[in-house]
Order: sequence, then C-alpha cells, then structure tokens
Amino acid sequence: MKQLASVLIISLLFLSAISVTLAASYSNVTVFEAKSMIDSDPSLVILDVRTQSEYDSGHIRNAKLIPSTELEGRLNELNKTDKILVYCGSGTRSATASQILADNGFLYIYNMLWGLTYWKLQGYPVYVKYSSIQQAINGASEGQSLYVSSGTYLEHVVVNKALSLIGEDRNSVVIDGSGSGTVVSIENDNVRITGLTIRNSGSLNTGIRMSGLSNCSILNNDILNNFFGIVSYSCSNTIISVNNIENGYYGIELHLSNHNRISGNRIMSTEWAIISSNSSSNSIYENYEATNLWGISFSYSMNNLVYKNNFSENTAEAIQLGRSSNNSIYENNFEKNEVAIWLSESGNNTFCHNNLMNNTRQFDFLVASFSNAWNNTCEGNYWSDYTGSDSNHDGIGDTSYIVGSNNTDYYPLMNPYWIPADVNHDLKVDILDVVKITGCYATTPSDPDYNPHADIAAPYGKIDILDVVLSTGHYAEKYP
Repeated sequence: MKQLASVLIISLLFLSAISVTLAASYSNVTVFEAKSMIDSDPSLVILDVRTQSEYDSGHIRNAKLIPSTELEGRLNELNKTDKILVYCGSGTRSATASQILADNGFLYIYNMLWGLTYWKLQGYPVYVKYSSIQQAINGASEGQSLYVSSGTYLEHVVVNKALSLIGEDRNSVVIDGSGSGTVVSIENDNVRITGLTIRNSGSLNTGIRMSGLSNCSILNNDILNNFFGIVSYSCSNTIISVNNIENGYYGIELHLSNHNRISGNRIMSTEWAIISSNSSSNSIYENYEATNLWGISFSYSMNNLVYKNNFSENTAEAIQLGRSSNNSIYENNFEKNEVAIWLSESGNNTFCHNNLMNNTRQFDFLVASFSNAWNNTCEGNYWSDYTGSDSNHDGIGDTSYIVGSNNTDYYPLMNPYWIPADVNHDLKVDILDVVKITGCYATTPSDPDYNPHADIAAPYGKIDILDVVLSTGHYAEKYP
C-alpha cells in the first residue's frame, strides 16, 4: 500500500507540474519597458482597468478604459491576438485583469508593474479630462505642458503663459467656439499648440490668433470652419506645420510677420489658402493647397521662399505676387489651376524647377513686372504646353518659353522636374546621370569641362563626391 501511495503522490505532483506549466500566463513589464513599448509599437493596445473617475483624472494617451470589475463581461471589445498592455494605479488590479485575459485565451498580455503612480513619478505624460481648458491654463505654471484628454470643450481659450497645450488626439480633442469670437488667442511667446481640433469661430473671427509674438508653434491640428484659420500679426520665428485647415476665408494670414516657417499644412476649401502682406523672409514649403479660390498671395512681401508646395485645382490663381520682390519660388507643382502664376508690379523674383501642368492659364500679368528670373542660368521650369525640341537630349528645350512681357524662361525643361539626381531630366536615374557627373568630376565653373547640370549637391561651385553620392543614392529610381 505504501508503494501504491507513493506512486499516486508522485503522479499527482507530476500532473500538478504539468498543470502549472500549461496554465495561462502573462508577462510583467516595468514602467520603463512599457514606455518603450508604447513609443515603438503603434499597434499596441493600452488597457486601463481603473474607474471612470480615475481615468478622467489622468491616463496614458489613447488608453482604452474597461474597469477590472467589468472586464469579464466585455472581453468581446478586445482582440485575442493583439498585444495588450494593462495598467492600473499601483499594479494590483492590472495583475488580476491580466490573469483574466490570459485565462480567456488572450495571447500577448503585459502587466505594467507599479502602475500609473510610478509612471507619473518618471515624468511621463498623462492626459486629463478638464472641466475647462481655460481653468487649467489659469492654474498652470510657466513652461508647463497641459495634456488634454479627448472630449469637446465649448469655450474660448486665452493662452497668456509660455506653456504647451497638447491634445490626446487631434480628431477627438475639440475646442469649439460655438460660432462666436476667436477660439484660441495666443498672448505669450513660446506657446505650443498641438493635437487639437479648433473649430467654429464667429464671423470675422479666427481659429487661432497671435499678435506681436515670437517662438510659438502650431503643430498637427485640425483648424475647421473658422472665418480665418490662423492669423499671425507681427510675429516672428513661429512654426505653423502639419495642420489641416479647411472651410474659411483665409487659411493662414501673415501680416508684418518675418522669419516664420509654414510647412506641411493641408489647406482646402478656403478663399485664400495663405495670404502674406508686408511680410518677409518666411519659408513656405511642402504645403498642399487644393480646391481653394486662391492659393498663396503675396502683397508688399519680399525675400520669401516658396518651395515644394503642391497647388492643385484652385479656381483662381495658384500663386499671386503683387508689388512683391526678391522672392524665390522653387520646385513647386502647379496642376489644374485656373491660373498658375499671376504677377502685378513684381520684379526680381526667381522661378525655377517648378512644374506647371495642365493649368487653364500658366501665367497672367495684371500690370507689367520686370526683371524676374525664370531659370537658374542653366535650367528653368517645366511647362506642359511647351512645344520646343531638345536636339542634344540634355533635358533642356532648344528654344525659350515666353512667359509674358519681359519675362522669359530661357531653359525650359522637357519633362517635369523631379529630383536633382535626374541630371538629364528623363524621369529616371540611371548610368547616364552618373556618367554626366563623373565625366566632369573635380571641375569648377572656371573649367571648360564643368557642367552646371551635374552640380546637384551643396556646396555648389564644384563637382565633387557629394554630387556622385546623391546620384548613386537614387540610382534606378523612376518618376513618378
């Protein structure tokens, strides 16, 4: 009997060991590991198992709330094959919730040890459901970042401190002006506005307005249904980037504003996408202006750079220059606009490497404009209605393109401009482009073999290894 009992005990211990081995489990991760997972994996599901009130008082960005007491009844809201990071306040409830998920066949469960308490001790952001954004600003310290939870805030906000206002998600954090007044007024230097929807200003009012300021940033917002989208009056060194601006009179207005950067914005369905008056030395690049009445308008503005923008299907002029000089317009695409380029009393501007494709009118002049350059002394622009030939196959037309009175592109491109590595402008980077560069290697403009078409990489004025590297780095690429 003793022998039989020993066998039974050993068998039970063995089966118990197997049971432990096969038991569903989850992984524990530190707060530091959790932060790394969140930053590196956008598909990670973040599950908050605290209560609604705890969640509203501060949570990890875009976390899904399912209180631990409700989890077993709401498992259908989660996908068993997703990676799920679970957290609570201290790590206790999240451990219980993680085991529930594991027991129900969820495969990749990570329990964040020590919870949100330790997360906050590390200075990591938590997003708060404020009763009022303005009250939060009033109570904030200079230099503080306010992380705003998803929700619609019906208010008008005045930012009168140097701080950052950061929305949890630009599609779900809404400041709504309810059709009256300016929605967000910036009244201090060094303010950052990002990740918000700002909408419904009053008539003749603005989504975001700033005056007499410097070093402010408006990034990654939706600016919708405002009479004026963003107004910068007498501001400098501001950044307006990666915003979606729709439905209004002006998208972005610069007045008496210098040394600002306007980049990566999408501006649609406005009267004027970008308007610049009495402003200089601004960089306007890589914006998408489509289906507006006018694209970019300059008046009494100089020394601005307009670079790599896309102007499409604007129903009047894509770009206007009125009494504006010394502006550089490079590598923009003008396609299917009523008028691509309009000039009035504007001289000493440079237009080069732009693509003007299938516009109703490629250019228009209200009043004669003189001394504009339509090339860089060796290459000009692509005009889809150019009918000249290219007898030496260098990608440059043999005859000039007459833009208008006293305005001539002497070196029109035979194909759309793409990248500088396409030296011969045949819409592909191949051995012919490399040969052109290496054939004049180490030459400068004073050398008879120097080819300015091959001088494609800064610093310019010498064909060197940087030109070769740029060409070979794009080898075998094609347009489009």
